[in-house]
Amino acid sequence: MLVQADCVFEYAFYMSERGCCRSKLFFQICRNLTYKSHKNEHPLTGRSTALDAPITAVSTAENPWVVHLRIATTFGAGLLDSCVGSLINNRWVLTSGTCVQNLRFAWIRYGAVNVINPELVTETSSSRFNNRVGLIAINRAIEFTPTISAVELAAASDELPETGTLCGYGAQEDGSPGETLRCIEFTLSGQENDVFEGTSEGETSEFDIGAPLVSNGKQIGVLVRPAENGSAALFASVGSYKVWIDFETQSPF
Repeated sequence: MLVQADCVFEYAFYMSERGCCRSKLFFQICRNLTYKSHKNEHPLTGRSTALDAPITAVSTAENPWVVHLRIATTFGAGLLDSCVGSLINNRWVLTSGTCVQNLRFAWIRYGAVNVINPELVTETSSSRFNNRVGLIAINRAIEFTPTISAVELAAASDELPETGTLCGYGAQEDGSPGETLRCIEFTLSGQENDVFEGTSEGETSEFDIGAPLVSNGKQIGVLVRPAENGSAALFASVGSYKVWIDFETQSPF
């Protein structure tokens, strides 16, 4: 899937937000970009690795913190990464460290049951990471709505629950990034250092990296390795990074 259609959409939205001159520059920057696989520079082929079973009911009102990320990297050679993140307050997004290590520019979609029709899109070039997790600074304060709001983060003292729900966009049959928000239940195993594993009957994809794992209204994990080919998914423990997250997000940038 070429990113050109995305750019046309975001270009129109950008004009309404920022005005003509800046939006023309934005279009010139992104019009030739294509999607990038985290594993290969060419699209994957074969069966879908989307979140395919068992899927829970999905709406942005039920998962208002989930955001979709398109990321241009320093060494991307004109290709875009696709990740997922979570809104943790009105100025910051939490995601995987691998999604932001070489971030040059990011487009953040909020309230997106389908990534083609998000409720809001913002852009930014500010990020930081600490080992397995990363933070993206939003370029303006986000106004919360019933379908766009922040998730509460688990504390270091919280015990790991037995199950959690992960929401992401998966992959399409041709290996390109998925476009529809889907959620899947994971059974969780004991934490070791800053990570824990989760198993499910379904599979996640490389494009779900950074997705939030939530239990009882709190985000407890960040997906850092998808569950594929029968392997367990690996999650970074939010509680293990809570002190760093709190310190970094004290100010907008």
